Amino acid sequence: MGLSAFNGTVIKSVIAGLEITISKAHFAKLLDVKDQGKSISDYKSEVYYRQSIKKELYLYESLAGKSKSMKDFYIVLFKVLINNLIPRGGGTDTIS
Repeated sequence: MGLSAFNGTVIKSVIAGLEITISKAHFAKLLDVKDQGKSISDYKSEVYYRQSIKKELYLYESLAGKSKSMKDFYIVLFKVLINNLIPRGGGTDTIS
């Protein structure tokens, strides 16, 4: 009964005694997109890429980190995730 091998970040839950595991690949298939991309945290020291990602996600970069400034597509996806899959760690408009 040890730890399972790390195969990437997943969401795990137990519902009615059934263990559920949701991976990035599940979301890609659900949204009919390719399972590829990068995380903003991969670019800690590379400001150019962080700014590019913020431009893609937000209408106003000065409000980055708040859902009210996200573009429509991303706010819908964020609301689905925050209200159904990810436990809240702050306000409902805070990206944690």
